[in-house]
Amino acid sequence: MVVARVDSERVRAVASAISGAGVNGILRLEEVLDPQYDDMQRLAESVGRGPATVYALLVALSSYRLTMRGEEWWRCVSDMLGGRGTPKTVDEAVDNVIWFLSNCPGSLIGRDVKIRRVRKVGTYMRGVLEGLMSRPELVIEKPQDILSSVAASLGSKEERKTVAFSVKMAYYAARARGVMRPLAFDLPMPIDVRVACVTMTSGLVRGPRDYHELVRSPAEAQRAWRDVSLMSGVPTPHLDSLLWVVGWAPRDLDQAAAREEIRRTLSKVIPEAAEAIARELTYIPCPSGGGPRRH
Repeated sequence: MVVARVDSERVRAVASAISGAGVNGILRLEEVLDPQYDDMQRLAESVGRGPATVYALLVALSSYRLTMRGEEWWRCVSDMLGGRGTPKTVDEAVDNVIWFLSNCPGSLIGRDVKIRRVRKVGTYMRGVLEGLMSRPELVIEKPQDILSSVAASLGSKEERKTVAFSVKMAYYAARARGVMRPLAFDLPMPIDVRVACVTMTSGLVRGPRDYHELVRSPAEAQRAWRDVSLMSGVPTPHLDSLLWVVGWAPRDLDQAAAREEIRRTLSKVIPEAAEAIARELTYIPCPSGGGPRRH
């Protein structure tokens, strides 16, 4: 059995490249390049920032096993819930989310389970949700408290992907454009196939034959990205944003094309760091990757 290990030299190289953008550069990237952020801003403009923050948190807890792409799902959230008007109470907000889950085709699989989950969180977290309705900036000020409350309401671990993702999406709704306040807490990076591939193409983890092994056993990949976060000064939720925007390229394109695509994309927002980040994220080809596919 091949043992995965973190390459500390590569950690330093990747962290150095990302530190060239800095946390403010990654925040700008979210505003300009992440469609999920744009959808949450449109929702906030339609129903108010507090209700949008509650909507984002509740919907994100049900954002799994979708029958549409993530970009389509969050556009559906913005369009459908944005058309429901401004909820006056948490109960009304919960009912609107249940209506959304009942009607959006993206939630078809496991719909009843998702609805029960929203009801459970709506009951257990009523006080927290009421706080977010009136002061959405609470998710920026006390993200760890919100995270712990969500996890407790579901009887789940704080590092579970949907739990962490719910706080991040609530933050996207709460953070107005131009507000340079990061989500300052650390979570293990969720290692899906996209992140696993770029973990290997950046050389952060050595040993596995292909990126699927990191998906099955993510501990070393998570440790590598935690170290990158500490050295670069960019919290892991925002590193995840960077990889969401450009991390598909090393898996879907050959090494040279992926490097150019990342450089071109990042040059729109963080030109001072685009070339270095593109180079370090495509240090080697992706094992079992390559070949054009839809992302």
